[in-house]
Amino acid sequence: MLFRYAHYPGADSVLLADCRILSLALAVSWRWDRDDQLPDGRRRGRQWLAQMQAGLDRREHAAGGGH
Repeated sequence: MLFRYAHYPGADSVLLADCRILSLALAVSWRWDRDDQLPDGRRRGRQWLAQMQAGLDRREHAAGGGH
């Protein structure tokens, strides 16, 4: 995981995880922008998309809706 909750003592871990997922969603959408000039944009976008999906899966599992 790229993100360590210990850096934010006392923070709501669910809210923090949701913010991380939202941030990844924004970054992933930028990688698919036609004018994206960053190196390895699509490959990086796929990696971040997988991280975002894993975060959503963990969130769903923690809420009792596991697969």
